[in-house]
Amino acid sequence: SVMITALNEKNELYLLRTFAYPDNSWNWELPAGGGESEDSLSASKRELEEETGLVANTWELLGHTRVCNGFMTEKMNTFLARDLSFSGQKETSDEQIDDAKFVSMDEVDAMIARGEINDGQCITAIYFVQKWLSKNHE
Repeated sequence: SVMITALNEKNELYLLRTFAYPDNSWNWELPAGGGESEDSLSASKRELEEETGLVANTWELLGHTRVCNGFMTEKMNTFLARDLSFSGQKETSDEQIDDAKFVSMDEVDAMIARGEINDGQCITAIYFVQKWLSKNHE
Protein backbone atom coordinates (compact mmCIF):
# COMPACT_ATOMS: atom_id res chain seq x y z
CA SER A 1 0.00 0.00 0.00
CA VAL A 2 0.99 3.65 -0.29
CA MET A 3 0.44 6.74 1.89
CA ILE A 4 1.04 10.26 0.57
CA THR A 5 2.08 13.28 2.63
CA ALA A 6 1.36 16.23 0.33
CA LEU A 7 2.92 19.49 1.52
CA ASN A 8 2.21 22.93 0.09
CA GLU A 9 4.67 25.85 0.00
CA LYS A 10 3.81 26.69 3.64
CA ASN A 11 4.62 23.08 4.68
CA GLU A 12 0.97 22.45 5.46
CA LEU A 13 -0.26 18.88 5.09
CA TYR A 14 -3.21 17.97 2.87
CA LEU A 15 -5.86 15.96 4.73
CA LEU A 16 -9.08 14.29 3.64
CA ARG A 17 -12.14 13.79 5.82
CA THR A 18 -13.33 10.27 5.06
CA PHE A 19 -16.02 7.91 6.24
CA ALA A 20 -14.93 4.60 7.80
CA TYR A 21 -17.63 1.98 7.31
CA PRO A 22 -16.32 -0.57 9.87
CA ASP A 23 -16.86 1.78 12.81
CA ASN A 24 -19.36 4.16 11.17
CA SER A 25 -17.27 7.30 11.77
CA TRP A 26 -15.80 10.32 10.00
CA ASN A 27 -12.04 10.82 10.36
CA TRP A 28 -9.24 12.93 8.91
CA GLU A 29 -6.71 10.94 6.89
CA LEU A 30 -3.99 11.21 4.30
CA PRO A 31 -4.44 10.20 0.67
CA ALA A 32 -3.61 6.51 0.38
CA GLY A 33 -4.44 3.29 -1.37
CA GLY A 34 -3.37 -0.03 -2.75
CA GLY A 35 -0.59 -0.67 -5.20
CA GLU A 36 -2.80 -2.40 -7.77
CA SER A 37 0.23 -4.25 -9.25
CA GLU A 38 2.11 -0.98 -9.90
CA ASP A 39 5.37 0.24 -8.49
CA SER A 40 4.76 2.26 -5.33
CA LEU A 41 5.67 5.66 -6.82
CA SER A 42 3.23 5.21 -9.72
CA ALA A 43 0.54 4.05 -7.28
CA SER A 44 1.18 7.12 -5.08
CA LYS A 45 0.87 9.51 -8.01
CA ARG A 46 -2.36 7.84 -9.12
CA GLU A 47 -3.90 7.77 -5.64
CA LEU A 48 -3.05 11.41 -4.94
CA GLU A 49 -4.60 12.57 -8.19
CA GLU A 50 -7.68 10.31 -7.94
CA GLU A 51 -8.51 11.27 -4.36
CA THR A 52 -7.58 14.97 -4.43
CA GLY A 53 -7.01 16.28 -7.96
CA LEU A 54 -3.47 17.18 -6.84
CA VAL A 55 -0.45 16.61 -9.03
CA ALA A 56 3.04 16.83 -7.53
CA ASN A 57 6.23 17.64 -9.41
CA THR A 58 8.57 16.46 -6.62
CA TRP A 59 8.39 13.05 -4.95
CA GLU A 60 10.50 11.46 -2.23
CA LEU A 61 10.20 8.13 -0.43
CA LEU A 62 10.06 8.82 3.32
CA GLY A 63 9.72 5.34 4.74
CA HIS A 64 8.78 1.71 4.36
CA THR A 65 6.80 0.00 7.14
CA ARG A 66 4.84 -3.16 7.93
CA VAL A 67 1.16 -2.33 8.33
CA CYS A 68 -0.18 -4.90 10.74
CA ASN A 69 2.71 -6.99 12.02
CA GLY A 70 1.62 -10.48 13.00
CA PHE A 71 -1.68 -10.37 11.11
CA MET A 72 -0.88 -9.49 7.48
CA THR A 73 2.00 -9.30 5.05
CA GLU A 74 1.03 -5.82 3.80
CA LYS A 75 3.82 -3.29 3.60
CA MET A 76 3.35 0.46 3.17
CA ASN A 77 5.53 3.01 1.42
CA THR A 78 5.12 6.61 2.56
CA PHE A 79 5.91 9.30 0.00
CA LEU A 80 6.35 13.04 0.29
CA ALA A 81 4.69 14.98 -2.54
CA ARG A 82 5.67 18.64 -3.09
CA ASP A 83 5.42 21.35 -5.75
CA LEU A 84 1.68 20.77 -5.93
CA SER A 85 -1.03 21.95 -8.28
CA PHE A 86 -4.72 21.12 -8.56
CA SER A 87 -4.28 20.31 -12.26
CA GLY A 88 -5.16 16.62 -12.06
CA GLN A 89 -8.38 14.74 -12.56
CA LYS A 90 -10.12 13.97 -9.29
CA GLU A 91 -12.05 10.75 -9.69
CA THR A 92 -15.72 10.60 -8.81
CA SER A 93 -16.02 7.37 -6.90
CA ASP A 94 -17.84 5.63 -4.12
CA GLU A 95 -15.16 6.67 -1.62
CA GLN A 96 -16.75 8.77 1.09
CA ILE A 97 -14.69 11.97 1.13
CA ASP A 98 -16.66 15.01 2.27
CA ASP A 99 -13.91 17.59 2.94
CA ALA A 100 -10.24 18.23 2.26
CA LYS A 101 -7.85 20.95 3.35
CA PHE A 102 -4.27 21.98 4.02
CA VAL A 103 -3.47 21.98 7.74
CA SER A 104 -0.47 23.34 9.66
CA MET A 105 1.68 20.83 11.54
CA ASP A 106 0.63 22.39 14.86
CA GLU A 107 -3.01 21.76 13.94
CA VAL A 108 -2.16 18.22 12.76
CA ASP A 109 -0.67 17.53 16.20
CA ALA A 110 -3.78 18.97 17.87
CA MET A 111 -6.04 16.84 15.64
CA ILE A 112 -4.12 13.71 16.68
CA ALA A 113 -4.41 14.71 20.34
CA ARG A 114 -8.19 15.21 19.93
CA GLY A 115 -8.59 11.86 18.15
CA GLU A 116 -9.64 13.43 14.83
CA ILE A 117 -6.66 11.74 13.16
CA ASN A 118 -6.63 8.26 14.67
CA ASP A 119 -5.41 5.88 11.98
CA GLY A 120 -2.08 4.25 12.81
CA GLN A 121 -0.87 4.31 9.20
CA CYS A 122 -1.59 8.04 8.92
CA ILE A 123 0.11 8.81 12.23
CA THR A 124 3.17 6.85 11.08
CA ALA A 125 3.27 8.84 7.82
CA ILE A 126 2.86 12.11 9.75
CA TYR A 127 5.81 11.09 11.93
CA PHE A 128 7.91 10.54 8.79
CA VAL A 129 7.00 13.91 7.26
CA GLN A 130 7.56 15.78 10.52
CA LYS A 131 11.03 14.19 10.83
CA TRP A 132 11.72 15.17 7.21
CA LEU A 133 10.64 18.75 7.93
CA SER A 134 12.80 19.02 11.06
CA LYS A 135 15.81 17.76 9.09
CA ASN A 136 15.27 19.84 5.95
CA HIS A 137 13.62 23.06 7.16
CA GLU A 138 15.10 24.07 10.51
